Amino acid sequence: KQKKDYGPIVSKDEHGRKCFDEMLKNEKEFCGEWVVFYHSYSSAALLYEVQAAVASVLFRFKAEFAALPRLLCAPFHHIPTAKRMLEEFPKWKDQDHNQAFRLVGLCGTSSLLAHDSEAPAKSVFLAGYSVGPLKGVLEKLLGSCGVPAGKVKALAADIIKLAVKSGLDCSGIPGGKKCKSGRSGHMLQIFLRRELCDQYVYPSFPFGMPDKKRDKPLSKYLTQDVAIEGQVRITLNPDVFLR
Repeated sequence: KQKKDYGPIVSKDEHGRKCFDEMLKNEKEFCGEWVVFYHSYSSAALLYEVQAAVASVLFRFKAEFAALPRLLCAPFHHIPTAKRMLEEFPKWKDQDHNQAFRLVGLCGTSSLLAHDSEAPAKSVFLAGYSVGPLKGVLEKLLGSCGVPAGKVKALAADIIKLAVKSGLDCSGIPGGKKCKSGRSGHMLQIFLRRELCDQYVYPSFPFGMPDKKRDKPLSKYLTQDVAIEGQVRITLNPDVFLR
């Protein structure tokens, strides 16, 4: 039902058009057994790549195919599913900016082409999307992965230098620089088995407020013959998303 309109930013960019063509091709190929969501990001790219690299060593995660937004398992002991997240959400005055959400949750959209209210994919694809400071996050991640405290600072600096050299935008991380290309945007196309959708994803408005209208549940809404749209919040539990 969704009109194939890439918008003025992507439609004028050759690389953007090719990426959108490929993502829509993936949707068509896997839509029978999988639901799909999109996550736009920029400053967090370095963190996602480091987590993917660690997971490739420890868990044989195929880092050559995708970055990894969440790696540490401990926070998911408290919030393992979307249902549990919805139980906790009313306690968070800062909503999805709350640290508890940031440790386990991921903001996304249910359509590549829809005009969603906060960060529609076709508007933020090239520049990316980022909210909140990342100071000290890389160092904390390295420490949580077992790097000795005395080596964390130096290793973090080396990782940032390598990322800058490789053309990754690190302007959102202390010590980092903007990428020379000016294209700081990244996008994850996330496929999830349909039978797992409602267990790990809920439909939302901006800031993570639950959208009860689309919660039919969400898996049912995504099968309807309508123009799919709207944001989601994903509990990115490594028990599922590392497989």
